[in-house]
Amino acid sequence: VAFADCADNIKSLHDLKSKNMQLLWKDTSLNNTTILFARAGRTQEAWNMLQLFKKYSQVPSDLTVKEMFGCIKQSNQAEKALELVKLTAEYGIQSASVLAKTTLEEFELSEEQRRTLVDIIEGSCGYK
Repeated sequence: VAFADCADNIKSLHDLKSKNMQLLWKDTSLNNTTILFARAGRTQEAWNMLQLFKKYSQVPSDLTVKEMFGCIKQSNQAEKALELVKLTAEYGIQSASVLAKTTLEEFELSEEQRRTLVDIIEGSCGYK
């Protein structure tokens, strides 16, 4: 939890919009900060960090995705798990189909959600 608080401080520095200083997120800092939030169980903050990857044209690492999935699984958020799978598929991350299969097995999903995951596993829907 203390490390996640440090990550929050780092995020605050990046969020500052002053004339003198504007820090840009690099892939390493985005990945590490997201992982720290996920490991601390701070799902929403970790999720918000994931959204910054697209903004800064970065791709989350496989480890970041795995840690995020673990956090989502721990809080039993099926919709977030589905969104994470979609995000990994959009980024072309290799573990997307494995993550989709795991989501099918470990979450209670609607029929529509299940179809979306099957489509991702099969590489359709423009996700790959």
